[in-house]
Amino acid sequence: FVEFQRKSFHMIGGCLICSSYHWGIKSGFLLPAFQPVGEAVVAAASSGRSPMDAGVCFLGGCLMTWLVEASRLMVPSVQRWYLGKFKGLIRQKELAKAAGIAYFLPGALVAMMSAPSNFAVLGVLFLSIGDAAASIGTAAGRIPVGSSSRKVEGSIGCFAVCTALGYIAGLPRGVAARTSALVSIGEVLAEVIGLDDNFVIPMLTVLGARLAMNA
Repeated sequence: FVEFQRKSFHMIGGCLICSSYHWGIKSGFLLPAFQPVGEAVVAAASSGRSPMDAGVCFLGGCLMTWLVEASRLMVPSVQRWYLGKFKGLIRQKELAKAAGIAYFLPGALVAMMSAPSNFAVLGVLFLSIGDAAASIGTAAGRIPVGSSSRKVEGSIGCFAVCTALGYIAGLPRGVAARTSALVSIGEVLAEVIGLDDNFVIPMLTVLGARLAMNA
């Protein structure tokens, strides 16, 4: 049940990030984080508004998250308050280290700053929905991936869901499949070497999509 709560929060949070970034740009309130300075100035002038830099906005969110996490880890009273409010969202191993949200926002920010908004949004969707599918497959699966806690069924679930998301988002089938394969393999490798997949998956999505598009 705790993992279900975590993944529900994961998916809702990821979709909110995608919506705010996409519609913020569409409505003229945000400038894409991936944009040369000259183009950003021209876009701002032509819109007649003073849009905010999306990269700066999400960086502010990252810093606020890190401040909360640092306070939780250093101040026992903050830790007790945090666990009382968000106990269902914290894994046992995260009691003494940063929670996944401390990596989720930076991962999304890196994707936004390294690729056009459509690729960045897809990266966050792969993280929020594809990773949830991987967790469900891992919970129900039986075939381990080497010595890691991942299961083959989880990787297959991640690949299938991410491929469907990529195709729905407009990627050619082959591009969507190759991107999803890189993300599924990278997620397992991140687990093995100790990297947080909340940070890795958005970057792998952007990298995979750009490589597959140019293949």
